Amino acid sequence: MTTLFDPLALGPITLANRAVMAPLTRNRAPGALANAAMVTYYTQRADPHKGAGLIITEATAIRARAIPTTRRWATRPPGGA
Repeated sequence: MTTLFDPLALGPITLANRAVMAPLTRNRAPGALANAAMVTYYTQRADPHKGAGLIITEATAIRARAIPTTRRWATRPPGGA
């Protein structure tokens, strides 16, 4: 019988278990940029022996220019349409 703690193959990726951590708005990315606090938070939850098999993170930008602003959205909708 398959349990929550058994590995799960998803194509070429094998998860350590079947527990999935949904995206949570923890506001660990002030200004929407990733930081050291986020690294610590997600590293603690990604432990292969006692953490989630898959973690879907909160929305963050990889650099400041990637953060949409109200002004930019007002003149050009997301996707550039």
